[in-house]
Amino acid sequence: MPKRIANIAINTPVYSLFDYQIPSNMDVRLGNRVNVKFRNRDIVGVVFDIKEESLVSDGKLKEISSLVDNTPTFSTEYLSLISWVSSYYHHPIGQTLQAALPKYISDGKTIYQEDNVPEYHIKQNKIFDYSSDQENAIDKISDNLEKFNCFVLDGITGSGKTEVYKNICEKVLRKNRQVAILSPEINLIPQLVDDFIKISEVSQYHSGLTEKEKFMNWCSIYKGYKKIIIGTRSSIFTPFNNLGLIIIDEEHDVSFKQQEGLKYNARDVATYIAKSMNIPIILGSATPSLESINNIRKKNFIHIRMKNRVSKSTLPDLKIINMDNKKNKTISEEILLEIKNRLDKNEQSLLFLNRRGYSPVIICKNCSWIPRSKDNKLPMTYHKSKNLLICHHSAKCIPFKNICPSCGNKEFINIGEGTEKVEEIISNNFSNARIIRIDSDTTRKKGELEKIFKKARNNDYDILIGTQMLSKGHNFPNVTLVAILNIDQRLFSPNIKAIEQLAQQLIQVSGRAGRYNKKGTVFLQTSLPDNDNLKKLIKDGYENWAKDLLAYRKSLELPPHKNFSLFKAKSRDRMYANKFLENIKETLIKSKNIEIFGPIPSTFPKKNNLYNMHLVVQSNSKKDLNYALRDCINRIKNITYLSKVRWSIDIDPIDYD
Repeated sequence: MPKRIANIAINTPVYSLFDYQIPSNMDVRLGNRVNVKFRNRDIVGVVFDIKEESLVSDGKLKEISSLVDNTPTFSTEYLSLISWVSSYYHHPIGQTLQAALPKYISDGKTIYQEDNVPEYHIKQNKIFDYSSDQENAIDKISDNLEKFNCFVLDGITGSGKTEVYKNICEKVLRKNRQVAILSPEINLIPQLVDDFIKISEVSQYHSGLTEKEKFMNWCSIYKGYKKIIIGTRSSIFTPFNNLGLIIIDEEHDVSFKQQEGLKYNARDVATYIAKSMNIPIILGSATPSLESINNIRKKNFIHIRMKNRVSKSTLPDLKIINMDNKKNKTISEEILLEIKNRLDKNEQSLLFLNRRGYSPVIICKNCSWIPRSKDNKLPMTYHKSKNLLICHHSAKCIPFKNICPSCGNKEFINIGEGTEKVEEIISNNFSNARIIRIDSDTTRKKGELEKIFKKARNNDYDILIGTQMLSKGHNFPNVTLVAILNIDQRLFSPNIKAIEQLAQQLIQVSGRAGRYNKKGTVFLQTSLPDNDNLKKLIKDGYENWAKDLLAYRKSLELPPHKNFSLFKAKSRDRMYANKFLENIKETLIKSKNIEIFGPIPSTFPKKNNLYNMHLVVQSNSKKDLNYALRDCINRIKNITYLSKVRWSIDIDPIDYD
C-alpha cells in the first residue's frame, strides 16, 4: 500500500508546506485541522494537499499525531484563496492562514454548534421612495446578480448609496445567499449595523471584538446561521457559506490595506474572491480610488454615477481662506464668526484637523531644545490634557516636566496645532457652547465613539472637533458648517498616495455639511491658495482632478500604471539593512523587465530603535514582477547574516513608511 503524505501549513516564517505521513488508520482529507509535532512542540496545522511521495527521508518523516475535527474544516475553495493570497503578497503560507483565522480556530478549538438555530427570515420594510439615480443603480446591478461584475458606485455624499446597498442585499438574501459588507474602520460599523439589521440578522467581525466573540461570530458565519456579515478588512477571510454579494463601502480608503505582517489589501482580495466565486461586487465611494478609476477606463469595472443628493439639497459652497497673513494661524476670525452665526441658528459646526494632541512640536525658548523620541529621533507631540510627550510613531510617552533638560529654562514655544489646541481656542471663544473633541485620545473606551456619534446626531453638541474619524460616512443632519483647518503639509508629502488621500478627505469631510434641507458651507484654511492641485480640485471637481492625476502618473510611470513592490529591511545596524538590500538587488538585477531603485532610507529612517531601508522593485508586468520576487525569496535563506535583519515584501504599497 503506497504511503499517504499530507502537505501541511504551519504557522512559521517558512514559505513552503511541511510533509507529514498520514497513519494508515487515520482518515485525513484536504482542509482538515491536524495536531502535529513541530520542533518539539505540539501545534495545529491545516492539510493543503495529499500525495504519495516526499522528499523527506523515511527516517525523518513524522506522522500526524491526531485529527482536530473528523470532517474537513476548510473547503478546497478556501484553501485556494489562502494559497493565492500567500503567493500574490509573497507571505509564508502558514502565517497567511494564521492571519486569516481567529485565534481559537488556529489553536484547534472545536467549532461551535448552536442547538436552537433561529429560523432565518427577511424582515418586512416600508417601501422606499428612490431617486432616479438610485433606481438606475439598482436596475444595473440587479440585472447582473448571477455572475461576476465589479460595479463602482460613484455617488456623492448624501446621494443614498446605502439604500442601494440595502435593496441589492435584500435581493441576494431572497436567494438564500450571504452578503459580506466591508467598512474601512470600526467606528463606521454601528451605523451600518443599524441600517442592515432592518433587513435581517447581522454578524459582525472586526478587531473590536473579544477573541471569544470573534470565534462565536466566525462559527455562525461558517455554519450559515447569519446571512449578513459586516466587518473591517479581516472579515474578508471569514469562511462564507454560499456567498452571493460583496460590498466594499468607502472603497478608496487606505485602511483596507494592512500595513504589518500580511500586507494585503482587503478590497483587492474581495475582488479576487468575487471573481473566483462568479458573484458581483460593489465598490462604493464618493471619491473612487485611482485604481478603480483606471479599471473603469480599461473597461474592467462598470461605472455607475450618482451625482445628486436624495434630499434635493445642494452641495455645500466651498470657500478658501488665505492664512498667509493671518495673525491667528490656527483658526481665522472668519471661521469664528461663522461658528457664532451657527450657534445663533441652533445649527452645528464641524472643525476638522487630522492631528491629535496639543502641539506637534515644542521648543525651548532659550536654547531651542526639542524633545525627541529615543527610538527614532522624531519630535514628540505635546498632549496638554495629560501633560505628556508622546511619539505618534512608536507610541512611547514620557511626562512633560516643563523644564528644559539642556538649559533649565521653563519657557517653551508651541509649534503647530492639534485637536487639543483647537478645542482650547473654541472653548475660550464660546464658553457656553457644547463642544466635543473626537479623536483616538477621547474615544479609547469600548462603545464611547458610538455614544458620541449618537449624541451628535441628536444635536446634543454644538461644535464637533476631530480628526479623520469625522470625515467618513457619518450623517450629522444639523451640521451646516465644516472648517478644514490645516492641510498644507500634506500637499508636499513624499508618500505615493498622499495627494490622492488629501483630495478624498477634503471631499469626504466637506460632504458632512448641509446634507438635508439646510444650506451648508465649507471653509478651507491654507497658506497655499494658489496650489495647482487645490485650484483644480475646487474648480473642476474630484472626477476631473483624478483623471488629470492619472494622466500625470502615467507620464511618470507610477501606479496604477506600473506594478510596484517594496523590499523592506530593518536592523539595529544600518549597515546590515543596507547590505541585505544590496544582496537582493544583485539577485533581482538578473531578472527580465524589472526596474530597481535603492536601497533608500524609509520615510522614517529609524523607528523603534531599528534602521529602516527600502528597495523599490517595479515592472510593467505583474507576472514578471512576481516571478522575480519569488525567485529572490528562494535565495534569501542562503544569506549568512540573515538573523541580523528583519525583512518583508509589500506588494502594491500605499506609502514608503
